[in-house]
Amino acid sequence: MYKNGEDPKSPEVELNLKEMNHSCNKIQRIAKNREKWSALFASLNFKGVTV
Repeated sequence: MYKNGEDPKSPEVELNLKEMNHSCNKIQRIAKNREKWSALFASLNFKGVTV
C-alpha cells in the first residue's frame, strides 16, 4: 500500500516528474541505481510530494 493511499502515477507525482524532465523510462533506469533513486526521492520529498 502506498503512503496516504496514493497511486505512484497520481497526477501530482507525474506533474512533478515532468517539471524535473523525467520520463517513465528514465525513472525506471534511475530506480536501478540506488544512489540516483535516493536523490530523486529526496527531491520529490523536498517538494512535498508524498509517495
